[in-house]
Amino acid sequence: MFGGGGGDDGEAAKRRYKDTVALVNRLEPEVSALSDADLRARTSALQERARAGESLGSLLPVRIGQHPESLIIS
Repeated sequence: MFGGGGGDDGEAAKRRYKDTVALVNRLEPEVSALSDADLRARTSALQERARAGESLGSLLPVRIGQHPESLIIS
């Protein structure tokens, strides 16, 4: 219905997000070791970067890496 009848099984989305997923996966071990205070400090730093005009596309993988639980949809 939405895929135009081409039988897309998600390969286009996989290709599109491959680099972002790899970055998030690389960040996971480092971020897992951080304390709550460290995570709050990193979140504040990301907010400042966003306010300074850095693209949200470049900040999103870092944000997800810091808070992967935010992706859980129930």
